[in-house]
Amino acid sequence: MNAKPIWSPPPRPDWVRQVNSEATYQNLNALVPLNADELLETAQRVTGLTDFGPSDGWEDGLSAFVSSINEEADLHLMGRIIVRGELLRHLDARLRVEAAYAANPEIADEKIVAPLVITGLGRTGTTILHEVLMQDERHVAPLSWEYMFPAPPPEASTYRTDPRIAACEHIITQTIRVAPTFGAAHERGALIPQECTYAMQLCFSSDVLGTCAFVPSYNAWLSQRDMRPVYEYHKRVLKLLQFRNPRERWLLKSINHFDNLPLLFECYPDAEVVISHRDPIKALASGISMIGTIMWIRSDKPMEPSMVGHYLEPAPQVARLNRFMDQLDEGVIPSGQVHNLIYKDLVRDPAETLRNLYAEIGIPLNDLPLQRMVGFLASKPKEAKGIHVHAEIDDADIQRHRDLLRRYETRFQVPRG
Repeated sequence: MNAKPIWSPPPRPDWVRQVNSEATYQNLNALVPLNADELLETAQRVTGLTDFGPSDGWEDGLSAFVSSINEEADLHLMGRIIVRGELLRHLDARLRVEAAYAANPEIADEKIVAPLVITGLGRTGTTILHEVLMQDERHVAPLSWEYMFPAPPPEASTYRTDPRIAACEHIITQTIRVAPTFGAAHERGALIPQECTYAMQLCFSSDVLGTCAFVPSYNAWLSQRDMRPVYEYHKRVLKLLQFRNPRERWLLKSINHFDNLPLLFECYPDAEVVISHRDPIKALASGISMIGTIMWIRSDKPMEPSMVGHYLEPAPQVARLNRFMDQLDEGVIPSGQVHNLIYKDLVRDPAETLRNLYAEIGIPLNDLPLQRMVGFLASKPKEAKGIHVHAEIDDADIQRHRDLLRRYETRFQVPRG
């Protein structure tokens, strides 16, 4: 593996450096505690609620994450403040979700019908495809504010004016104020469609937690986690979100679904899944730099190859792609409900690519939603939020990837570069 730095952090804003410097002689563990029992007690005290819902492994996830973050992550002061706030919001949300179900047990009778689900490897265009398809008003994605504050259930009459939107906007854009370059890697905002892993954080079983800092022992726990109850809880959240604000068809997205397609179809048997394909080498370089930025938001710990080895090494990535192809070939997942889209085709000829996708899924497409989708994509210049600098990958590493990716590239005709 390459010994030279794989990613270099940008300069910190002065205000962040000043905040962190104030903690130089402080006991950070005492100043901003990250203790599972204390977090649970605080969430209950603040909300006045006590029921966190079913014991389906979420407690183990919280314990594994807190232990890992304390022992391995080396958070600075701002990082500990951010992480504590995140964990308390997840616990607050669980308490309020259960309170909403207790007050309205009929929520459990809601049906999630034929969701359209986007997935693929990280940095393969899933986010922009998610936003493009949302321009068709028949598809409604959960917005950031809904996943952050899912209960009480959003109301149709105040869906765009709910006071939780402003709270979410301030919190979710904090990462850009702490690390301005993050805005170039991933657009943030309360009214941005959000991915399913943010709901799965409420089970403390999400790669969002696994990449927010250097937490290898948590990721080891997560790799062995039974994700079935996590998908069931995700469905529980969706039912609540549509209870007082019905949706014609949910538009969902997460790169984690790519590794859990059998479970996804078990939970949503009538789902239609769109896989976004992009040169994995290109996606790899983008992914490493984004993860580096996310970790840098919370820690001064330098990024080393060992911290992202599973992203640099070809074997895990290729294994994921091969498993997907095997699942298709063996009928483990319904191939008729899995649709493949080449990211470069979407960029090169969006109208034709979208027509083909809709025809394959069996969704009628007239000119108005097509014009909205194509127009939205045209309005998103690559440098609109700044230039996202990719990590450098050694030529030898690239060739090793190419040799192992031949089956995938050939099957789906994925262009390089």
